[in-house]
Amino acid sequence: MHSEEHASSEEKAQKYDQGLKKDLTTFDLLMLVIGSVLGGSWLFGAYYSAIYVGPASIISWIIGGILLIFVAMVWAEVGSLFPKSGGLVRIPQYTGGTFASFVMGWAYLLGIITVAPTETLGAVQYLSSFIPGIFVNGTVTLNGGFLTFVLLTVFFFLNYFGVKLFGKVNDAFGAWKLIIPTLAVLLLIVFYPHTSNIESLPGGFEPYGPSPVFLAVSAGGIVYSYLGFREGIDYAGETKNPEKAIPMSTIGGLVVMMILYLLIQIAFILGVDWKVLGIPAGSWSNLSYTVLSKGPFFEIFKLSGIGILVAFTAVLLVDAIISPSGCSIITTGVASRTFYGLAADGHLPEFFLKLNKWGVPWISLIASWLLGALFIIPYPTWQLLSTFISSATVIAYLGGMPALTALRKFVPQIKRKFSVPFASVITPVAFAVSVLLIYWTPFVVLYGTIVVTLSGIPLYFVYTAKKYKVKRLTAIISSILYIGIIAYFTYYFAYKGIALPAQNGVLNQYQFLLNFTIFSSTIAAALIVYVVLNYNLLNSKGKKHIKSGSWILALLLVLLTVSFLGPYGPLAQPLIPFPYDNLVAIAIGLIFYYWAIRSAFYTEDLLTLIKSVAGE
Repeated sequence: MHSEEHASSEEKAQKYDQGLKKDLTTFDLLMLVIGSVLGGSWLFGAYYSAIYVGPASIISWIIGGILLIFVAMVWAEVGSLFPKSGGLVRIPQYTGGTFASFVMGWAYLLGIITVAPTETLGAVQYLSSFIPGIFVNGTVTLNGGFLTFVLLTVFFFLNYFGVKLFGKVNDAFGAWKLIIPTLAVLLLIVFYPHTSNIESLPGGFEPYGPSPVFLAVSAGGIVYSYLGFREGIDYAGETKNPEKAIPMSTIGGLVVMMILYLLIQIAFILGVDWKVLGIPAGSWSNLSYTVLSKGPFFEIFKLSGIGILVAFTAVLLVDAIISPSGCSIITTGVASRTFYGLAADGHLPEFFLKLNKWGVPWISLIASWLLGALFIIPYPTWQLLSTFISSATVIAYLGGMPALTALRKFVPQIKRKFSVPFASVITPVAFAVSVLLIYWTPFVVLYGTIVVTLSGIPLYFVYTAKKYKVKRLTAIISSILYIGIIAYFTYYFAYKGIALPAQNGVLNQYQFLLNFTIFSSTIAAALIVYVVLNYNLLNSKGKKHIKSGSWILALLLVLLTVSFLGPYGPLAQPLIPFPYDNLVAIAIGLIFYYWAIRSAFYTEDLLTLIKSVAGE
């Protein structure tokens, strides 16, 4: 067993963990998952998925749901084994060390703090059908941005006064969010079905080929729609019976939502009336140029001309506020638990652990509110935000699989109320699935996600690594140079040299290859030099954590390259065509899974945790 002489981060965090209020029931946790999964996504997810792949988007929802069930099962076991608030960023540190947990935790933080503004922007976008001037030409206006910020502030205060009140309010939101989409589905299928949209349109069921079916899983918002299964794990430390509640809410909630989303997608496809929209039948990609871009279901119901459907638009307008708002209330709290979890890991100052009298990490809550609001500016549309969230958040999911395998090896004596069946098969599959979900993100988004994730590493060497005798001045100077190099080459060679021309339809295969070679090789070289320089200045304990976590850096760089060379990159003729690109991504996932579990070790934080469990 591995132990260290200094006080562990876990030991400091446990003082604050005891102040958290365990007020959430199993039903509360289930409604948290349902309320988060069924946010504003149901209003837009089916629309964006149909644009990418037409009727075959039905298959995309099935694929996304099944794949995430594997991931959810793994997290249900490790989350119920050690129920900790902010568990998604805390659990990987117990066996993977501080460096890997920081990189994944930083990525998760980037993703989670954008969820509330994303959902709120979705509400504002939908309300633009009723309130003119808040969302114009696919972009939120100044007035719309102000409205978004006001709503985010309301969600902040709803979280401030404790999880008991928060849980009961969310139960009501959750019930509403189950009833309204179900009614919408039934009304469209009964009163306005256009069965030819599935059976006999030009291009058929799969008008754009098989590859976009997988692209829609990420870029179409499907992964983002399902990601709410994690909420039970992040609120585990505030739950009355986490051993039972976490598996039931995590897996059960995801299965229920998978069925409902599938029905929502079918209803949307049946509800598209090409004549009313004024575009050729079967031109799914052109739906983005129609009135449906303002509010897909609202406009379908309004344009139907059928009395009961037109009347239901009033309900949809109310739901356009309630569904995204309910999700925003939840994720505002989850973001604060992420700050709390990172502070518990020692990656942020201890004051992020401080609780108010209602047991809420209030400084973390303020941070999640203010930083989340900033994301209204750089990613102004729901689609771009959801894609960024999907790729950033799934990076953090990678830590659960090696953690499960390592915990079964290191602490087999601890009784598990829920165990993943056939874990030796499901765990590597879940890791490979997570890699696929990251890979399916379009390159023009993924490169930014990876660069921003790698840009956070200086925080580790400047702050977290101080307990490993880091040379602070060296870390600061090298960090400035590192960030400068990354920013320069990303802007000129990735953004201006690849992403911008690709988005504008300017395709130059040779120039793209040259720019990417310069960009990727420079980023990799800067990262390696920076990490090795600071690694050599750490003590032996710090070096152990860097070695253990190096796999996550290598994985991100490899995925960056494969993404560029595959069908989701900018090349008109991908060097790794479909379906071989998926096979390559799966192989990469399996290789890095075994690298990750071989790098696991019995950390000081795990030792502290086991001692506390034994004491109880």
